[in-house]
Amino acid sequence: MNRYLKLTGRTMTIWLLASGINGVLCWLAAIFSAVIHYDLTENLIVAVSISLSSLAPGFFVFWFVLMVKTSSNTKERALFRCALRVGCILAIITALLARALLAGSFGKFSFEVASSIAIATITSIMLHYHCFKKIK
Repeated sequence: MNRYLKLTGRTMTIWLLASGINGVLCWLAAIFSAVIHYDLTENLIVAVSISLSSLAPGFFVFWFVLMVKTSSNTKERALFRCALRVGCILAIITALLARALLAGSFGKFSFEVASSIAIATITSIMLHYHCFKKIK
């Protein structure tokens, strides 16, 4: 299979996994912060949906940078290290933007959302370590 298609598939699974983890973490933080009080399953679906849309621009940039690195024959561990660096930078930027946007509305809860974005992104990339070794 073409390495660009493999990388696109990996980027898509990283984005979906990060969005799922972020949605669940935000949902749990909202429950423990007593921000939500009604229909918990509906709120989980909403949290994951918002996470999918809010993390999409960052992962488009992530995908683009990895495509450029792949075209310059960066492979295996070097590609994973690049993915981890870019993912950390984008997670921090997205977390800071989310915290700035939510600070007025949710106050203390904005810290939980920002930290869940960073945790979800880094966890998702780390779980795909062996997949990057297969891209040649």
